[in-house]
Amino acid sequence: MAKTVSQMILEDIVTLQKEFREAEGMGCLVFNLENTDDSKFYPIGNVRADISIAEEFNDVKTATFLKQCADMIEKNDDKNLCPVMAVSREDLQLFLVNLAECAQKLEKLSEEGGSRLIL
Repeated sequence: MAKTVSQMILEDIVTLQKEFREAEGMGCLVFNLENTDDSKFYPIGNVRADISIAEEFNDVKTATFLKQCADMIEKNDDKNLCPVMAVSREDLQLFLVNLAECAQKLEKLSEEGGSRLIL
């Protein structure tokens, strides 16, 4: 059952990314881990604007992170991969979701009878 739920969540992530991509252009999904209602799509234009703001305020850490985000979005736009950002009070993290790779890992985990999933 865990395999099916995990796969459905990953498929939803990829579906959302594709729908937003068609409607708003390149970008990444942003998941607020503390308040899921605040999760959203982050278009590449907004990422670039926020990089400029971070640089204007000499916030090197934020500018560097956002540049990594922009690079991930631009380099993977045509590869059917889904850039995802996870946000919490303590941390920002970037992930690149490859549904096919995740499905293989889920299948292997299911065959091994494992209960821990590392994507």
